Amino acid sequence: MATNAPSGGFSPKEEAKAVGAVWSDLYEDIQTAKKELVDAGYNNILTLWPAQVLLKEIEGKFGFYTLIADNQAQELKKLIANGSLECSLEAGRNETVVVVLVIMKDKARKTAVFCPLNFPTADEQLVKEKAKDSLYVFFRILSGEIVGIARLDHFDLDSL
Repeated sequence: MATNAPSGGFSPKEEAKAVGAVWSDLYEDIQTAKKELVDAGYNNILTLWPAQVLLKEIEGKFGFYTLIADNQAQELKKLIANGSLECSLEAGRNETVVVVLVIMKDKARKTAVFCPLNFPTADEQLVKEKAKDSLYVFFRILSGEIVGIARLDHFDLDSL
């Protein structure tokens, strides 16, 4: 059973404003990382733009409950099927929001997925505590179906 974690949360307008403040840096980071992967021979790179990100615990696993478009979900399923993904993170923050760029790579198949996530700085301590084990990204579509799960190890917010 899924339960909502305590969260300061954002209204959609507040979230747009907070993320917008770090958007140009995030977009630049994504473009730079993509170019590096293309130069390294990666031929299939998907950038997911979540419509909503919530902090949630599902079956004892805490993480980012991330709403993606149905067409992105189909592409994500293809890219992560039968693959061994290596996850890395880049993070930044301002006074109101922490933005995390999750990069998942399958080196053997030369595929990658980028997914920017965010949460209010009010939830930073909760996320730090939960990250001592592992954090997860639960990719879901509008119906609520979870179409993919990524495990994030070594999630260190103290480095921000």
